[in-house]
Amino acid sequence: MTHEEMDRYMGQISDVLVGAGMKLDWIAELNLVLGRKLERLVDLSLKTEQKIDRLGDKIEQLVDLSASTNQKIDRLVEAMLRREGNGS
Repeated sequence: MTHEEMDRYMGQISDVLVGAGMKLDWIAELNLVLGRKLERLVDLSLKTEQKIDRLGDKIEQLVDLSASTNQKIDRLVEAMLRREGNGS
């Protein structure tokens, strides 16, 4: 192999290495962007989970309130029926 052939191959190898380096840089940038998007997705997921938890608590409060209201209505109906029964 002559010196000129070695220079030509070295130039080609250098070009390939530069191209590979550029592609690796591009992949690294994509990884950073994807990492940021994943972090945002995790944040949104956590916020959604917290909202769902709060919604569950509110539903439990409404169920308790409904049960209490039903008990009060039942007592009111019973009292009205007793009055009606005593008044007749």
